[in-house]
Amino acid sequence: MSGALSVIAHWQRFITAVHRLRLRNPWNYKAPLLIAFTYLTVAVCDVAASTALVGMLASLGTIAGIAGVAYFLNDFGDMRQDLAAGKDNAVAAMSPTQRVSILAGFLALALLPWTLLPLTRTGLLLLGVEFVLFLLYCMPPFRFKERGWLGAITDSLYAHALPAVLAMITFAAMASPLPPIAKPSLEMLLATVFAWQAALGLRNIVLHQLIDYPNDVVGGNRTLAVSLGPVAMHTVLARVLVPLELLAFGAFAVVVAPVLPWVLPACGLHAIFATLRLRGLGLAQPRTLRDVLYVYADNFYADWLPLLILIAMLQQSPGYWPLAVLHLLVFRNGLRQTWLDLRARVRWPAGTAR
Repeated sequence: MSGALSVIAHWQRFITAVHRLRLRNPWNYKAPLLIAFTYLTVAVCDVAASTALVGMLASLGTIAGIAGVAYFLNDFGDMRQDLAAGKDNAVAAMSPTQRVSILAGFLALALLPWTLLPLTRTGLLLLGVEFVLFLLYCMPPFRFKERGWLGAITDSLYAHALPAVLAMITFAAMASPLPPIAKPSLEMLLATVFAWQAALGLRNIVLHQLIDYPNDVVGGNRTLAVSLGPVAMHTVLARVLVPLELLAFGAFAVVVAPVLPWVLPACGLHAIFATLRLRGLGLAQPRTLRDVLYVYADNFYADWLPLLILIAMLQQSPGYWPLAVLHLLVFRNGLRQTWLDLRARVRWPAGTAR
């Protein structure tokens, strides 16, 4: 009995340590959009539904594993600075055995799905670059995160741009080659997705560094925000990075118009709906640039754009319905959030039948 209790306690500590790595954040806000790019590739390249479903299930594993490796290494590289600033660091609280087992588990989860996914030469190169950038970004003696714009660009590449391109070329490899006159061409699609995700990644890391600015100053992290100062960073964000993101997203919308002609109109409708939602729930309208981006951009990217792409897939072939069901069950999305909002608006009494 004591042995069983010991095993249970060990696993509870293990699960707690993994939970503290904050993997819920990328799963809720990055993964839905990343997986949407695979849906887009399936629609454009006409991948068979059964092949796409197997690929999607394998992709869920590698997305979780790669995110786990990235967050683990980032906390591992930041231990000294986080402890100096009094900031929570999941890896610092782990025993050496836990660190080895958790990292090994994430690596296995990241790499084993590639026994099912087609790994082309380009895909292998991108996957390798992804892991190299993890190390360069956060681990000494490199610590790109403390090297100004080099760190910001590195983060935008490994956290957004490269995973999107890797996902798309992987699913494109599941289909027959596109005809030369295909609209949109896969090359143009990849180029605009890369540009948009790189711009989005730059915006996100700047916002993240602004939030972490007080801790980074105390902990001695010479990030871009610490080097330039919050005022200059806000100026760069508002005058350069956000316009760059909007321009890149517009280019993506134009290129994808043959299969998704309603992206820009849907984005406008989302802005109206989001404003009415806040009023209906009695919530304050966004006042800071960060809140505006979260409400009007990030929620559209994560909650609604994947659903729009799924609709295009289902119009092309109803046989893709398992992918739509999987997405609705696994990821946050606009339909689920709307239902939760309605429940909050109605305020069902406890114990009332629904």
